[in-house]
Amino acid sequence: MIVPIFSCDDSLKATKFYVEALGFNFVARYQPDENLNDPAYVTIALNDNHLHLTSFPASQGSGKMAYVYYDDPQEVDALYERIKNRTDLIINVPAVNQSWGIRELGITDPFGNKLTFGADVTASPAR
Repeated sequence: MIVPIFSCDDSLKATKFYVEALGFNFVARYQPDENLNDPAYVTIALNDNHLHLTSFPASQGSGKMAYVYYDDPQEVDALYERIKNRTDLIINVPAVNQSWGIRELGITDPFGNKLTFGADVTASPAR
């Protein structure tokens, strides 16, 4: 599954718009500081289609973003092994287990687009 990621400067306002105006459903929200509304990372859904909203500073600026879900964390590792020596892309985050239970790899393609590849490590067999 490939999920678009839209940047916003106010995650609460963006979430409210998508939920109230367009009929999306709220799924989840991550914010590192519970005392601040932003930065935050929000997941919303319409039917089986997910959309991520982010107000983290690194997500602002040129280029677009997408999140690619894998079923198995080993797929993330295999992709990292395949691309780690390429010079036509930037590896922003090498394959790593994040504190939120996802193994992620982040890249920027030659055109400025950011892609994050991830798989749930909590649902996978022990490695």
